[in-house]
Amino acid sequence: MKKGESGLTMLISVIVIMIILIQYLIFFVFFPNKTITVSEYKPSESDLLLINFARLNSDLIVQSVKEDNYVELEKIIQNINIKKCFEIKIKEKVFSNCGIKNPEMSIINIPDYNNNQIRITLITEKK
Repeated sequence: MKKGESGLTMLISVIVIMIILIQYLIFFVFFPNKTITVSEYKPSESDLLLINFARLNSDLIVQSVKEDNYVELEKIIQNINIKKCFEIKIKEKVFSNCGIKNPEMSIINIPDYNNNQIRITLITEKK
């Protein structure tokens, strides 16, 4: 290296760092922070009921649909302790405890043993 090159290298490095810092300063001054709102999904009570029902009874649901025999599943559905009216539809079979005037619907799909989807729909009274 020649005499004076280290000073020139130092000067160029400082200038490059200053340019980078000035770009960030300009960016933050002229483009202030923008707030971003995210509409996060919040599950309702009926969503949680349906998820728990499907999770606890998935084997029985799959077996009932496969054999087209819903007797055991109907006994379990009758023992569900929900204080409001509800209707559960598994494929085409509907189980209901009373009439619903102001419906709120939740849907979940579970796979059977052949990876075919079984749709379970829960309709309850809206609060």
